[in-house]
Amino acid sequence: MPRSLKTSLLRRYYRALNAWAWRRAKRLPVVSEEREIPGPGGTIGLRIYRPAGAEAERTVLYFHGGGWVLGDLETHRPFCEQLCANTRSEVVAVDYRRAPEAPFPAAVDDCVAAASWLVERNGGSEQGPV
Repeated sequence: MPRSLKTSLLRRYYRALNAWAWRRAKRLPVVSEEREIPGPGGTIGLRIYRPAGAEAERTVLYFHGGGWVLGDLETHRPFCEQLCANTRSEVVAVDYRRAPEAPFPAAVDDCVAAASWLVERNGGSEQGPV
C-alpha cells in the first residue's frame, strides 16, 4: 500500500475515533477565531479560543496530538473548547505541518514560529500568563 494512502486512511480513522470519543461533549460558551501567521514553510493556521463573555486569565499554546502525523485542529476542537471554558484561558491551537508530507523538523519549526508570534503579540515579553 502506498504511504500516502496509508496515511490518509489513518487520518480518517483518527478523525472518526475522536468524533466518537467526544460525541456527548456539550458545546461550551467559547468563541473561536481562525487566523494565519507567517511561518518557515508558508502560512501557519491558528484557531484561537476565548471564553465567551469573560476575559481570559492566561494563554495556553496548544499543539494537537497525533504524533506529528494524524491530528488536526478539528480532531482536538472539543478538547480545546473544554480547556478554554474550564480554565478561563485563551487557547491558541496551532495547525502545524504534518509528516510525511512535511518531514521533520517542519512541524517543530512551525511550533517554534507560533510560540515566537505569541511572545511578540504579547509585547515581546516571555513573562506573564502564557
